[in-house]
Amino acid sequence: MNSCFRSAVALVFAGCLLTLSLCEAGAQENRGGAVPPDRLPEELRDLSPSDRFIPSSQKEVGVIHRLEGNVVIVHGASRQAYFGMQGDPVYEKDTLVTLAESRCHIELLDGDTITVAPETEFILESFEEQKEEGRKSSFLRMVKGKAMFYAMRLFSYKDGRFTVATPSGNIGVRGTTFGVHVYLLDDRRSLMDCLCREGVVDVDGRIVTAGNMYNGRTGQVTPAPAEAIRSFEEVIEFTTGTQTGTPPESPVVNSGRRCPRRYTSPPCDR
Repeated sequence: MNSCFRSAVALVFAGCLLTLSLCEAGAQENRGGAVPPDRLPEELRDLSPSDRFIPSSQKEVGVIHRLEGNVVIVHGASRQAYFGMQGDPVYEKDTLVTLAESRCHIELLDGDTITVAPETEFILESFEEQKEEGRKSSFLRMVKGKAMFYAMRLFSYKDGRFTVATPSGNIGVRGTTFGVHVYLLDDRRSLMDCLCREGVVDVDGRIVTAGNMYNGRTGQVTPAPAEAIRSFEEVIEFTTGTQTGTPPESPVVNSGRRCPRRYTSPPCDR
């Protein structure tokens, strides 16, 4: 009897271990384990991105709210790289690189958001929020690709800054929805287009109002062409899930408390 009981316990224990192993293997595959090295951008191949989350010593500034495809995160100080997953925190100095046919939605701790198109690289340089003093500052750097930014909460601060730096110019806002496209010309020069959907943006001293666009080739601000608007709208169109074309809800609930930093959509129950 005791022998049979011990055998049954051993079988159950072995089954649990096998289940955990399979779950872990599935989770790691979801992280990017099935991505062949030749699908990685050339600048990432020497880093050999890990299939496991790697914490950072830098300050946590946001979370991967939604992900379609694959994103590689590179910690700025250590240069450690890994495949990100929905719910992973992101840190100051992190570089995020989306692969082909991939999209990523980042939500900063203050509720501002960034939706990143395929084959885009940007850096979360710094983030500071001092609610008691009415100050906040976000500084991001776009290296290549396309992204939509939602910085709608700056007006509630006495001193609120949201800046996106690119190789060809800086974009400053006080509160707006805007898109940025950084691209290379044949002579390897980098240019930037900026579409303003709501509010006002300042592109190196050139004011861009809602419905207008800064053209990097001409250096002029003009009404945004329909095809340019469509190209930016494609950035925020995820092919899975029920939410398309709009940023996810803020993680700030009515009580003023933020949700736990690891969450899935929808981020909070109202």
